[in-house]
Amino acid sequence: MINKYTYLFAAFLVFNLVFSQTTETFETETDNSVSFTDNSLVFNITSQAGGTFDIANFPGTGWNGTAIDNKYIDNTGSADIGIPVQFTIKSAGGTSFRLKSIYLFLSQSDLNPGSGSCTITGKKSGLTIFTATSSTGFNNPTNFGTNNGFTFIDLTSYGGSNNSNANIDEFVITTTGTFEYVALDAMKWEYDCSALVAPTASAQNFCDSANVSNLVATGNSLKWYAASSGGSPLAGTTALTTKTYYVTSNSTFCESARIPVSVTITPSSDNVTTVTACDSYTWNGTTYTTSGIKTGPTVNCVTEKLNLTITPSSDNVTTITACDSYTWNGTTYTTSGIKTGPTVNCVTEKLDLTITPSSDNVTTITACDSYTWNGTTYTTSGIKTGPTVNCVTEKLDLTINTSPVATVSIVGLLGNSSELIADQSGATYQWIDCNNSNTPISGENNQNFFPMTSGTFSVIVTLGNCSVTSDCIVVSNLKIDSFDLNSFKFYPNPVKNNLNISYSKEITSAKVINMIGQTISEKLLNSKEAQIEMSNLPSGTYFLDVKSADSSKTFKIIKE
Repeated sequence: MINKYTYLFAAFLVFNLVFSQTTETFETETDNSVSFTDNSLVFNITSQAGGTFDIANFPGTGWNGTAIDNKYIDNTGSADIGIPVQFTIKSAGGTSFRLKSIYLFLSQSDLNPGSGSCTITGKKSGLTIFTATSSTGFNNPTNFGTNNGFTFIDLTSYGGSNNSNANIDEFVITTTGTFEYVALDAMKWEYDCSALVAPTASAQNFCDSANVSNLVATGNSLKWYAASSGGSPLAGTTALTTKTYYVTSNSTFCESARIPVSVTITPSSDNVTTVTACDSYTWNGTTYTTSGIKTGPTVNCVTEKLNLTITPSSDNVTTITACDSYTWNGTTYTTSGIKTGPTVNCVTEKLDLTITPSSDNVTTITACDSYTWNGTTYTTSGIKTGPTVNCVTEKLDLTINTSPVATVSIVGLLGNSSELIADQSGATYQWIDCNNSNTPISGENNQNFFPMTSGTFSVIVTLGNCSVTSDCIVVSNLKIDSFDLNSFKFYPNPVKNNLNISYSKEITSAKVINMIGQTISEKLLNSKEAQIEMSNLPSGTYFLDVKSADSSKTFKIIKE
């Protein structure tokens, strides 16, 4: 049998050892022992297959996780060809622990590279808690440059799952294939301290002086420390200073994390508040009506004191009459009464206020083009505001309408008539006879007007509430004919379908003309009676121009 020691060389680097409270490197354990003690807990080694496992001591052949060391668990001297191994490490008394990581050296019995799998089985009270197996990722045992040939087994990921927080009381190493020699070093573990609750404590203040025994925390078997790590627990008689102390809860094998507790040692002092008050002053639940030094509670070694001066109150009253509202000291008031303002040196400002509601005296006017009121001429509509006397404001509700254009255009002759057109559109119209005392002409309410006889005519144009009358227009040179109106008849008027016409003489033609002078239809008759078809015309006003052999006449027709 060749042991691992024969493959090591003196040229290997030696690293400083770094010991961790929960990493067993076996350097202090007894050679050939089947038990070891770490952090006050005893572990027992039992062998099931592949020889006997115990504490081996071969200088320079181990790996403590960061550097070469000397001792580890292996089956040197009993490993055999073709026989995989199985051995168990179990805590004494069934104490629960958590396996974090180990380093394994896996090889054939002659220390040459082997193959197969390695299974780590964690158990608690005989029951399997986890099983983690891998057949890859193992270091070449002859490659001492990497962890001295050892393979790092990390229980957070080994076998594809995280078993580093599983609570167990033993773990079993089992190999298959040609992994006939196994060495285990740098066993990192921790107690199962899940039942131990960290203490709770708040910042603590003491006046003048105090000892560790005066500190208060809630926890189990408390220990107080002067630093966040290292050092020994403080004695209860240790005098406190202003700094942060640390407290832990403790059980047989476990100590909680150190919880910081801020401690302040403060010399006693007074905090004096000087107050001047009117009539009385309430401080710390007590109302005082006399001057003097008053003593209050002590908090954090500071005693509150009040240096009080009491002054009698008085008022300074201002009387005001205002409309609707009044702003005083930044506040707008809308009601009458006594208003209270600030108090300075125990003198309170007060306002004796009378509010009179404002009202408006509104005059409503509609005017054309402009209107003069209170010396101002307005040309636009709106509410105009005048003077206010005794909270009554004069207002003018003014509507300004623009007067329409009062001009008339003469378009030309239509038959034996002339067409007059008012230049203002979109208004209402009334044509009048200037030669007949400006008498309105019945039915002449359109923008255009066709006088049938010579004369002088004007139009009243109304736009909104404004009306203007145009200058009188003289219409002359109309044909004077001998058309006999008494013997000419046309009906119905208004007409819907057919217009019947008849005359004492032969009618040579009849023409229908629209309001803009366009001929809509013309019919040659040479008859005393006829019908004019109008059913296809839009509703509106038309002119019928009738001619006989020696005369003609134009009539207004309404089409329904």
